[in-house]
Amino acid sequence: MIATYKARLLGNRLDWQEEAPPVSSSTVSVLVTVLPHQEAPMSAQEPSGRRLATILNRLAQENTVPSIPDPVVWQKELRQDRELPGRED
Repeated sequence: MIATYKARLLGNRLDWQEEAPPVSSSTVSVLVTVLPHQEAPMSAQEPSGRRLATILNRLAQENTVPSIPDPVVWQKELRQDRELPGRED
């Protein structure tokens, strides 16, 4: 059975997009199918940290959980803080 793994061809090397195939030696035979050209995926256009920040900012602006009017108050109510040993007032 032939396994399929997603990769991008960068010059003369493959850049694995997901899980890389298990390799038991340094040389592996592969068959490459070149797909029609598409725009680069968002993950290839900008670093993942910047992408995540953009997504989180969008979520924050969209008020995705309207049942929580004040997230700070909600978090304080949800947390179960306890006295830490040796830190009593």
